Amino acid sequence: IFKIKVIYIESFARIENCSLTGKLVYPLADLFLVQWETMLRFYPKAKYVGGIFWESKLKQISWKELMI
Repeated sequence: IFKIKVIYIESFARIENCSLTGKLVYPLADLFLVQWETMLRFYPKAKYVGGIFWESKLKQISWKELMI
């Protein structure tokens, strides 16, 4: 209705299992980001960006590219 985009970043602490919030938000998110490549097996439509608190892919990618 309002054309609001939902962007979610899965917790850095999640390496081998999903958070409850991630499970709930994943189907609704327009952009779902994970910080560990291993999490792509649980969230296949997610985008891997590496850790967001240090040099990561996120700094090298524009938001427009992420939303594609």
